[in-house]
Amino acid sequence: MNPETRYGAIAGIGVSLWITTEFLLGLHTTRTSIGQYTGILSILVPATAIYYAFRRIKPGNFWSGLKTGFTISAVAALIITAFMALYNSYMNPGWLENAVELQKKTMIESGISPEKAEAGSSEMLKLYKEPIRSISIFLGVIIQGMILAAITYWATKPRAKAI
Repeated sequence: MNPETRYGAIAGIGVSLWITTEFLLGLHTTRTSIGQYTGILSILVPATAIYYAFRRIKPGNFWSGLKTGFTISAVAALIITAFMALYNSYMNPGWLENAVELQKKTMIESGISPEKAEAGSSEMLKLYKEPIRSISIFLGVIIQGMILAAITYWATKPRAKAI
């Protein structure tokens, strides 16, 4: 298995385990006020995988780094999208409705009228139905990975030594 595939699998499985752990801790069901923030931290999983892949592969230029990041992200996206389909169907099928309800409550608390909050919530639910949800997850993981690859390449590229 080539390094890009290996690190992509690590990222995909790692994010899936992160989401499963959040679910088991109740962060997607009973402690959603905490869970809305912990999900953001899951970006550490693919960021770490890309970092270690770059240390191993040492892309020679920016475009080579993006290609590596794309491959890692594509493998991770396949795994995460498949996992999320299982999660949405079997592990926590009502999570989206719960998340939208929490968002509606937050909108009303911030001063938006209940009618506008309800309209926004129903539009959100329409937007995140299958197959749009899976396509969004897949493309989102790839875009996120490309951004992380660009940042990682820039942060780790060899610097010219000052004389």
